[in-house]
Amino acid sequence: MKTNTFPERVEKLGVSATIYAPKHESKGFTVAYHVRGKFVRKVRNSYEDAKELAQSVVEQKSNGELDILTLDNRDCYVYLRAAEAVKATGRLLDLIAHDYAEAMKLLGNDSLIEAVKFYLANRVRQVQARTVEEVLAELLENKRDNGRSKLYLADLRLRLTRFAKSFQCLIHTVEPGEIQRFLNGLKMKGRSRNNFRRAIGTLFRFARMRGYISVTHRNPRS
Repeated sequence: MKTNTFPERVEKLGVSATIYAPKHESKGFTVAYHVRGKFVRKVRNSYEDAKELAQSVVEQKSNGELDILTLDNRDCYVYLRAAEAVKATGRLLDLIAHDYAEAMKLLGNDSLIEAVKFYLANRVRQVQARTVEEVLAELLENKRDNGRSKLYLADLRLRLTRFAKSFQCLIHTVEPGEIQRFLNGLKMKGRSRNNFRRAIGTLFRFARMRGYISVTHRNPRS
């Protein structure tokens, strides 16, 4: 009759599991093996059961079956919650996790949500293409529909028509520095210059409200 020598190694295709004899009479046989880098020990009451387990483990490992991730109840719950949370994005969970990790590296201790809110509040939104002349026509029509006086409309048209002739382009391409140079070129001072600046400010506020320029566009200071 063959006498078993322990520890006993069960192998197949370079994959192995080891059976250890009981250290005490009250203990069973231990089967030890590695799964995904983790050292696993399982105890069986009899040698026959331990041998059967070792052979099963080796068979499954050699077929790659034990490389499939298994989750305990808590990890499974976490995974299901995460998968449900990202479902609407249409992206894979691991890609989202990777992007989140990269974002946190860049942000350090700052909140990702707060960073996104800041971006949304300050991003330059896509603008609708309108020339300065087209915006002026819309502005005058708007002011007229809102009951502004003929004198006010005439003054606004006079000042801004001169401005539109100097800027025959899309209004969102007009830089604050160019507006300032226009004002400086008027050779006006005091109230007259301020009235021109105020009229231009009215035009650009209207353009911003209609989405023709970005929310970050600044008017020149007097």
